[in-house]
Amino acid sequence: PALLTVRTPILKAIDLCTIANESLLMLASSVPEGTHLELRQADGLLPAFADAAQISQVVFALALHALDTAGKTGRVVITTGRSRTATQVFLEVSQSRVLIDVSHDGPALSGDVRQQLFDLSDTESSMGLHIAKRILDMHGGDLLVESPRLDIGCGMRLTAFLPELREYQI
Repeated sequence: PALLTVRTPILKAIDLCTIANESLLMLASSVPEGTHLELRQADGLLPAFADAAQISQVVFALALHALDTAGKTGRVVITTGRSRTATQVFLEVSQSRVLIDVSHDGPALSGDVRQQLFDLSDTESSMGLHIAKRILDMHGGDLLVESPRLDIGCGMRLTAFLPELREYQI
């Protein structure tokens, strides 16, 4: 459907920390009472060659999903950083990547639910994640979904990866 069409990215040098900070400001009014939203920024710049508006849309979709599933007294943490080791092995990439990680301490997702997370359904959250995945694919990035504490039934982490821009200057 036309509603789910993602335009071609307008690529330019961006700082992922700035995008995360701006997204947090936009999200402030969407945080349910009793839910805690926190931003943990990496030191320095996290440069990427990307479409700032589209990457903001990705952060917003990941955070809204986390806020929706964290529970009424949940904690949602948005973290920015770099990934060079374990993620490279998992994603089979040879370059450094910048990332935005959105996690919550609410209910964990079973493997079956994680498989269906990006399927189009009638939920706003599912459509947002589907579009976020498409945007990241168009940027040469990826989206990893984990439930790190599945053994005790809590927590979920959505991590968006983008290739890091080298020789970056603002």
